[in-house]
Amino acid sequence: YRYHQLSADLLRKRLYQAQPDLVPELHRRASVWYKAHGHLGAAIDHSLQAGDAELAAEMVEQAAEATFMRSEVATLLTWIDTLPEELVRASPRLCAFKAGAMFMAGRSLDEIEPLLRESSGLDPKDTPGEVSVFEALIATIKGEIVQSADLSRQALDNLPEESLFLRSLAAENLAIVHTLQGDTKSAIQAFEETVRFSRQTDNLIVTVGALCNLAGLVMTGGELHKAEELYQEALDLATDTHGRRLPVAGKALIGLAEVHREWNNTEVAARYASEGIELLKGYGEIGNLLGYTTLARIRRAAGDLNGAQELTRMAQEIATKFDATQIDDILVAAYQIYLWLLQGKVDAAIRCIREHHFEDLAASYRQAADSARSVIFLLQDAVESTVARVYAAQGRHDEAIETYGLLLQVAERQGQVKNLIKNMALKALALNQKGDTEAALTSLSQALSLGEPEGYIRAFADEGEPMAKLLYEAASRGIAPEYTGKLLATLDTEISKLELAHSPQQDLVEPLSEREIEVLELIAEGLTNREIADRLSISLSTVKGHTTNIYGKLSVSNRTHAVATAKRLGILA
Repeated sequence: YRYHQLSADLLRKRLYQAQPDLVPELHRRASVWYKAHGHLGAAIDHSLQAGDAELAAEMVEQAAEATFMRSEVATLLTWIDTLPEELVRASPRLCAFKAGAMFMAGRSLDEIEPLLRESSGLDPKDTPGEVSVFEALIATIKGEIVQSADLSRQALDNLPEESLFLRSLAAENLAIVHTLQGDTKSAIQAFEETVRFSRQTDNLIVTVGALCNLAGLVMTGGELHKAEELYQEALDLATDTHGRRLPVAGKALIGLAEVHREWNNTEVAARYASEGIELLKGYGEIGNLLGYTTLARIRRAAGDLNGAQELTRMAQEIATKFDATQIDDILVAAYQIYLWLLQGKVDAAIRCIREHHFEDLAASYRQAADSARSVIFLLQDAVESTVARVYAAQGRHDEAIETYGLLLQVAERQGQVKNLIKNMALKALALNQKGDTEAALTSLSQALSLGEPEGYIRAFADEGEPMAKLLYEAASRGIAPEYTGKLLATLDTEISKLELAHSPQQDLVEPLSEREIEVLELIAEGLTNREIADRLSISLSTVKGHTTNIYGKLSVSNRTHAVATAKRLGILA
């Protein structure tokens, strides 16, 4: 009974004109046929059009788990929302899945939590396993990680062995709790077990989600190449034989975007992020929070500060609407503060820190150090490193250095190499701003030794001109020369894009002499004044004199600006 669309439209129109009373019966027959042939989605649609809500509710219950497993959350929510409310509330299973779908779609907790309470009965010990799973997920998002772990274990105790999907969700959530508590080793083991288990049941949403979470942990451990492999494996699993990608594939694409952003492959990263954002719309608006923040970082890496700011604003709007947690608000605010500091808007950064109580949060994390089970280490690093950035911008260098030192202890204890690299680099900048160049170079050298094997670029390049200045000093002392050269090449481009070099060619007081150009070329190579003197067989005082002249003619005050300006003017290649 399938026809070309135009023929089908014509036949339906004739049917409604000739025999309107037959329409519900035909939909009911179609629903029965589809159900008998295993096409529950079509069967549900026809039963709803037939007005047979009870039959539809029965089939939605049957299809809920499989639909969730395919990550088609929006479809499931549409079905359940179409059913009469009294039918949904009469079924604990439908209530649980509706709450889970609403949660995934970013609906308000004011809607979700009453539904869970009603479905679980008055006595908490009678909570069905299905409800416990979704309560555990919500507790995780709210930051109630100890309670989340207890609920996940409760779900595993109460769920029947054949409820493979929900059991794997509960197991995955336990792995996430391990992650949030900073127990990286246990988390990796748990995610690996979740992947093995969910593969056996063809549970795509959990398999792909667990692979992406595992990749995120691996990336936090500093292994970018292994993370890329895991994200790619997840993407392949979430892509069918016709090349159609399920919504959950968006997680893998966003992960790949972050890996390539770190390698400074901004065009590739932007493509991954943009496609991921479109796919994550299948989860509802909340799915795009991670996508927008990732794409904002990519736009900043490409030198598009306005684009980065607009995407951050969009992420802030989503975070404000999603009231299940303050975690998203804090993470978005941390990046907004970074952007403001990059633009020299220190007052705006300070206001944001006060608005989100960052300093109070940082103090609470330190007080809770002895009870790490309740500390979310992802938030601790984001909050405290942001506070330290603002301290440094205010000239409170000792406080910034102390904060970075504490974060380095946490990162080292948890094996978080990514955070080690970032915080060592930031500590180096704070030490250099304080005037302790030797200690700064020691910290930077440690960061470089960790970053070089996996090709970290943005961890250094995102810090702009201050990092370029310190890297030039490192290069002049022979510290990781090949790696620092690659980073400086990236930063020279960054400085130009951010317009840190100000002098147009026509404004030069006078052209550089041939000897001054020779000196400038050697400065660009990272040579010290002593090395330049030896190379050109001139005295050290003469080199200093040429350097002073170069700075004056280019209207700059340091080596970094001199090289960047000369490249922009075409004096240097």
